[in-house]
Amino acid sequence: MGDSIDKVALITLQELADKNENAEYIEHDLIAFPHMYSDARDIEISALVTSCFAFGGKAEAKIILDSIHKNMNNAGGPYQWVRTFAWTSIPYVNDALYFNIKNKDLYNLADRLHTLSIKAENDERYSGEIMNVVMQGLEPVVALKRIFALYPPSFLVNEGKDNNNFRFHLLLRWMCRKDSDIDFGIWDFISTEELKAPVSKKTRMALVNLGLITPDDSVERIYDVFNVAFPYDPARGSFIIGSEDYE
Repeated sequence: MGDSIDKVALITLQELADKNENAEYIEHDLIAFPHMYSDARDIEISALVTSCFAFGGKAEAKIILDSIHKNMNNAGGPYQWVRTFAWTSIPYVNDALYFNIKNKDLYNLADRLHTLSIKAENDERYSGEIMNVVMQGLEPVVALKRIFALYPPSFLVNEGKDNNNFRFHLLLRWMCRKDSDIDFGIWDFISTEELKAPVSKKTRMALVNLGLITPDDSVERIYDVFNVAFPYDPARGSFIIGSEDYE
C-alpha cells in the first residue's frame, strides 16, 4: 500500500493536518462543548453526549447542545447531571430532538450513563472512567456500542453507506489521542494506533481531489491511506479538512 501512494500527496496530507490541528479548531467544532470542563468525568460525559449530534449542520447541532449543556451546568456539570437524575427532566417522548434523535433517546442514554457512572466510581479497577467499565477486552467500537445500544438510540449504529461508524471514531479520536491541542487523551488505555479516522463526505472528497482514492473506493481504502500517512496516529487523518468544513 505504501509504495502505491503518491509521495507528494502524502506530504500534502501531513501538511494539512499540521495546519488544521491547533487550538483555533476548537471554537468552530463540537468538541468545544467538552472543552468547557477540566474534570475528566465531566469531559467524558459531555463528549459521549456531544458526539451523538456530530452530523448534519454544526450550527443546528450547537443550538441543541447549548440547551443540553445549560441543563448540565445547572446541575453542577455533566457528571452531576448524570449522577443526580437531573436528566429526568428530559421528556420521555418520541418527539424529534435533532433529526432522527428523539427526546427519549437522550433520556435513555443518560439513564445508561447514570448506571455506568456508579459502577465506574465504586470499582477501583475502572479509574472512574465509564469507557473502562465496558471495554473488558473488547474492540473500542464494540465497547461504545454497548454504551449506546442497551436502550437503543439506534441512530448511532450502522450509519452511512460505508457503515464506518463515523461518530464512534470521532468520539474515540477526541478521547484517546494524546499530546494534542484539541483532543483529550483521557482514555489512555486505548492505543492511538488502534484508532480510525472519522470519514465524512468532505474527507472523502479531499482525498479524491488529491488523487489518493477514487470516488467509489471503500472506506477501508481510506483507512489504508491514513495508516500510511499517519502510521502511529491514523485518526489524525480527520484534520486534513478544517473545522469549518466539518459536518
